[in-house]
Formats: sequence, structure tokens, C-alpha cells
Amino acid sequence: MPHGAILCRALRRCLAGAALAAALSVTPVAHAADGGVSVAVHTSGNAREGQRVSYAIEVRNATDHALPEAVVTQQLPADLAFVAATPTARRDGRHLSWTLDLPAHGVARITMTGAAEHPHHQSLVHSGRHSHLTTTVCVRGDDGVLACATGSSALRSGGAPRWRRSAAAV
Repeated sequence: MPHGAILCRALRRCLAGAALAAALSVTPVAHAADGGVSVAVHTSGNAREGQRVSYAIEVRNATDHALPEAVVTQQLPADLAFVAATPTARRDGRHLSWTLDLPAHGVARITMTGAAEHPHHQSLVHSGRHSHLTTTVCVRGDDGVLACATGSSALRSGGAPRWRRSAAAV
């Protein structure tokens, strides 16, 4: 294979990876021309294996038009077992979805709870010393994707906290 073809293929992979990383790192993103629909994802904090993590999802419609049957989808992190959602979600593998009627200038709130599982390091986003359970939430309307956002919780390794290990060694 010519050197130029190899370089072109490598560049395409880098650009595709950079585009994906950029898409996942922006919170929130409003795609509506008037910026009228947005989504935010907040987490309950850090977790250890077996502990619960909650994601509070807030969808805002700041437009003058209702959004009947807006679909909110959430991609679950690979290391998070689904526990519950309010309102009740439709589940399809690692995807959850809700169909909501968003009134003009209205807000919808969703809470999803999961349990942190043993980390599969290839499926986590690493930042410093901890892995992160990162989820992506998008809102779709008749015109396609209206907004997306991500939320992340640190997944700390199992075992006793450092102070407890130190005290046990004394």
C-alpha cells in the first residue's frame, strides 16, 4: 500500500476519533436554531462497585411551541446495571428511552438509578486515578436530534478506603 494511502487512512481514524470525543465532551448542546431545547445531566457523585449512582436529567423547552412525543434516550455506561427510572423507561439493552410531551416553555425531569459494577477498563473513560461512568442523553423531536449532553461519575476501585487499610496495618 502506498505511503500516502496509509497516512490518509490514519488521518481519517484520528479525525473520526476527535469528532466523537468532541461530541461526547460538550454539555449541554442545543441544536435548535433558537437554542430553545436543551438537556442537562447531573450525577449523584462518585461510586464504588455495588453502590448506586443516580442521574438527574432535565429537558427544557424554551420555545413557543409544544413538543408532543419528544423522545429522550440515555445510553447506559457498560459498568452500570440499571435499577430504576422515574418516570418508567422503555429498555432496549444498554439504551433507555422515554416519550414525553414537552409544553412550550416547559421542563421535564427524569431520574435514573443504576448500580456500579466491576469495572471493565476498556469500556470506561479514564481521568487521572479514577475511571468514570459516563452516560449520554439526547432529545429527539420531529426535526431529529434537538440536544445532547453527557454526565459522569467517578468509579473508584473496590476494597477498603485508604485510611482503613492504613489503620489495619498498624
